[in-house]
Amino acid sequence: MTLTFFTLLCLVGLINGFYSGFMGTGGNIILIPALDLVLVQFGFEGEEFVKYSIAHSLFNGFAVVLKQYRIKNLYPKKIF
Repeated sequence: MTLTFFTLLCLVGLINGFYSGFMGTGGNIILIPALDLVLVQFGFEGEEFVKYSIAHSLFNGFAVVLKQYRIKNLYPKKIF
């Protein structure tokens, strides 16, 4: 991993965190297109990018559901 790649990923993460915290929306609105632009510049293929973005979305979604469950804000019986 080069220093430029690491710096770009950190910058994307900072912008994503600021936007999602400031606007109250999910971070994937910014993160997925930004990662597409960054990863293509460093030689990642489209198929690889799709795998990474799906994995990120699933992991992020699971973490949010777990957090909501822990603070007792999730009602699985009403969902199912």
